[in-house]
Amino acid sequence: MSTKNVLKFVFAALSAGALLCACASVSSSSGLTASDHPQKIKYNEKRFNAALERGDFTTCAGMLLGQNVNANDVIRQNLDIAMLEHYAKAFDASDEICGKTDRLMHDAVTKSISKTVVSATLNENASEYTGTVYEYLYINVFNALNYYNRGNMEDALVEIRKINNKQREYITKYGEAALQKDQVEQKDITDADYAARFFGINVPALKTKSPPSATEADVFRDSATARYLSMLFMMMDDDAGNARVDSDVLAKLNPGFDTKSELGIPEDKGRLDIIAFSGLIGRRFEQTLYFPGDVVSGVLAAGTHIVGNGPESLIMLPPLADGVEIPAFRIKFVYPNFKENAVQEKTASVRIVMDDGSIVQNLPLLENFNDAVAKDVRVRASRDFGRSVIRSLVKKMSAVAAGEATLSAAAKSLDLNGKNKSFGEDVLSRVAYNVAYAGVVTAIEAVDLAETADVRQCRYLPGKSNAGGITLAPGMYSFTVQYLDSGGKILGEQKFNSVEVQAGKPVLVESVCIK
Repeated sequence: MSTKNVLKFVFAALSAGALLCACASVSSSSGLTASDHPQKIKYNEKRFNAALERGDFTTCAGMLLGQNVNANDVIRQNLDIAMLEHYAKAFDASDEICGKTDRLMHDAVTKSISKTVVSATLNENASEYTGTVYEYLYINVFNALNYYNRGNMEDALVEIRKINNKQREYITKYGEAALQKDQVEQKDITDADYAARFFGINVPALKTKSPPSATEADVFRDSATARYLSMLFMMMDDDAGNARVDSDVLAKLNPGFDTKSELGIPEDKGRLDIIAFSGLIGRRFEQTLYFPGDVVSGVLAAGTHIVGNGPESLIMLPPLADGVEIPAFRIKFVYPNFKENAVQEKTASVRIVMDDGSIVQNLPLLENFNDAVAKDVRVRASRDFGRSVIRSLVKKMSAVAAGEATLSAAAKSLDLNGKNKSFGEDVLSRVAYNVAYAGVVTAIEAVDLAETADVRQCRYLPGKSNAGGITLAPGMYSFTVQYLDSGGKILGEQKFNSVEVQAGKPVLVESVCIK
């Protein structure tokens, strides 16, 4: 065999293991004009985490603004920046990103809901991040607070009305779409069935390993925090009718929350309300199953050969007619998961302490934002697992078929039928085969490396909100909001001076302790 032909096999083997992808990236600060955006800083994970721990949200936002991100992740990145800027009290800057991102999310989710047939072979991470259903509401919650904290009640009410509109126009459609089964392209299903037969996999048995399908109880419908803000803002706007509607909904979302006191303010009294955000929302993670190791029971068809034991066991296909053996391999399936009970919550309680010592009052829990994450994951998990099964089977089959062709061609170059070759040609042929074999191993394993669950989300939403109020005579009041751990130790506190309470209306103060 000529040196030229040997080099062809070497090149083909190396190409088999290569994964080429071109992802457009954009600057996180692209198109922003507000003057109070933090200065861009080069991102460094260690410095970012240190700044987050000490509550330096300006530095954190500056680092994210300095990043270039995949164009598919613009919405997620924008949400993170908007929340960090909100915590840093850069309300004008946060408002700009919230408004921009709200429009992007509206377009993205509209396309997503209207898409009835999907390609199961397209990894979710390769598609545009549309935001979660809860993020679609929370973005208006925090933008309403952006406006309110700047004294712009008119636009704060606009954001509240957007939430109500989204409830009517989107949440119902989302719930319907979430409970429907995917209408996957028929070709993907056919190809996956063929691959399963080839690998000796019992698909119905494999599907029993899937996480449970979503139920009506898993669908995120509303936010207690959104209803609380809407109720207060409607009262501030003298809209008692809509405030009462919000109160009724809030009572259903959080039955233990006192809404009667909020609505029943005496004419000669006012109401000091505090909403306190603490902690950070928990993050979803990738749940991985490997065939055959993790799902072997009842899933194998007769005659499938397995090598190894336990989680590390592999599929070994029979040798080809020319004696070539495909390297043993496994197949990876993934889906997003979330363990709410694993989220660390440092803040156990929140209280108000008046400066004169006359009142010390605990703020009840309004909403645990991790409940929304848990629901969103339960809605997605079964569907994403089903897509992963199809995707992995089809792509692994393609990689194995390409590997068989590559190794069969490389084996021919060894001329096992006795053709005379020089010592140098024989060495080159064997090197070419070994390189081809290594390339096939890489290509088959690359399918697993590329199979990842979509665990994208806004990372810097708060973990929970506590809220409540005190009925007071009109006047100026100073107080401290304290955040305590389970042992009563103060983790953080925020002082507020000279807050005016007016007769017949509530006044709202926002406090944040992201620890």
